[in-house]
Amino acid sequence: CKEFWTEVYRKQIDKLQTNHRGVFVLKDLDFKWLNRLPGDQDLARIMAIKILAFPCGLIRGSLANLGIVAVVSCDFLAD
Repeated sequence: CKEFWTEVYRKQIDKLQTNHRGVFVLKDLDFKWLNRLPGDQDLARIMAIKILAFPCGLIRGSLANLGIVAVVSCDFLAD
């Protein structure tokens, strides 16, 4: 996953975690696509989840091409 992120977005992922049961969490604390979200926190969360659907699809599609069936989801936590 780390290499995939670097190839697609030309930057390192900030954090990759696992629970050792098949769940992986990728954290990018400076994802450029989310820099211009509105100030309203509820609206920003809705827009961020819509924007993050694309990277989720890229990851899911890449894993599918490797023969790995996966569920990929996103969450947006504003600071």
